[in-house]
Amino acid sequence: MENIIKNFYPNTDYHFLSNFFECDFSFMGVVYKSVEHYFQAAKAVNEKSAQKIIDAKTPADAKSFGRGIVIRKDWEDIKIDVMRFALKLKFQDQVLKELLLETGDAILEEGNVWHDFFWGVNDKTREGKNWLGKLLMELRESLK
Repeated sequence: MENIIKNFYPNTDYHFLSNFFECDFSFMGVVYKSVEHYFQAAKAVNEKSAQKIIDAKTPADAKSFGRGIVIRKDWEDIKIDVMRFALKLKFQDQVLKELLLETGDAILEEGNVWHDFFWGVNDKTREGKNWLGKLLMELRESLK
């Protein structure tokens, strides 16, 4: 039976894998509260929108603000690379890096019930592209 970690929800052992896990990291002098803050801010075409997202109190707020902004034209072409980079920044933290490595060779799936089948999979059917899981496994492999 394959070892699958498929739940990154709050109050679970694997919440640290979630983009909503709050862990400050910085890039170019800007401190981001979570990967979600970084990712949503990267979508913005103007500095004011990006700053509103960066300043958002929670990752959920950052995601909500990100839905209401003008998005850069090349977003669909670069969003996977943006996520890949954000995860690299996050997992520079030694504790988080060790936790990721401790997942061993488990398949990482962002199972969800909110129908995001690009970054995750359906909790019940496991259908979806699981890009977050793929990028986490790719990063884990590169850190070994």
